[in-house]
Amino acid sequence: MSKNKRRTHARPKMPDRENRKSRQSVVRPNHSEAELQPFEVRQWPTWSVRVQRRQFYSIASILLTLLLVSLVATIQLDTSSVVLPTDYSFSETTLTRLPVTISSVESCGCWDGPRGQAERKFKYSISNRSSYSVNLSSGPGSNVRLIVAYPNSFTPIVTQPISSGQSLDCTSGTPHGYLASCDPDHAQINISYLPGTNRLFAVPGNYRVWALPSVPNNQMEILCQNTPTYPTVVGQSELLPGKSYSDDRIGYGDWVFYIPLPRTLAKQFGPCGPEIVPGPSTIDANLEVIGIAVIVPGAGLIGFAPVPSESLLQDPSTL
Repeated sequence: MSKNKRRTHARPKMPDRENRKSRQSVVRPNHSEAELQPFEVRQWPTWSVRVQRRQFYSIASILLTLLLVSLVATIQLDTSSVVLPTDYSFSETTLTRLPVTISSVESCGCWDGPRGQAERKFKYSISNRSSYSVNLSSGPGSNVRLIVAYPNSFTPIVTQPISSGQSLDCTSGTPHGYLASCDPDHAQINISYLPGTNRLFAVPGNYRVWALPSVPNNQMEILCQNTPTYPTVVGQSELLPGKSYSDDRIGYGDWVFYIPLPRTLAKQFGPCGPEIVPGPSTIDANLEVIGIAVIVPGAGLIGFAPVPSESLLQDPSTL
């Protein structure tokens, strides 16, 4: 029995040499050495591919964010160059909690001025908490406007000095000794009618509300007896988001507005005075100076402050 077990578990018989040669000839056919070079295919681990994909998406996300930020900054700069249309309405229903803050508003009680207009000087601080760039420069391109209401029967026409080849250097009284351009030429400029804003500004229904731009920066004209008008002196043309502007020096940080006067008032206040009046009832019946506003096309009203009451109006030489 033990002999049979050994025979059952005996080692299998190895093929002879001739059979091995024949099997080798089948498994390994005769090829050239170049053909026998193996073709290596490198396979990266799955975790490495995932890491590379995550890095790619992270870089792409950062680049896309930077692109969007640059586009937003460009749009902000572009809004400051858009001129307010001659007819412009907005949907704001409140004058509070606006993103642009106008504070410490001071004004003179001036009613004399050139060509049937009152020359009013305003001084204030302005802080921009909006996402828009505010054009502080004067003229039709400015986002800073004086809001004035007139009876429906009166259409205001604003004329302002314009630069010409005949400009002279004039010295103003305030700022003291300030040198600005005195221009003998003037032209009518576009102002903006604000339909549908009577309730917002608490104006009677038989009045229309207008937004007037300030006189061009650093420009004056001779008013009478070789006396020049007051210049707008704003040392900054653009107010970026998060920035503020004000100037406490006398004559600096001032906006000068020409306010058209109905004929009844224009006869009382000529170009040479009276310069300061206490605000008679005839003025209230012909026009209403409401406040300083910041209006950006596409964004609407983003800043507002009422003008000081008549009792708080000051001498223009103190502003």
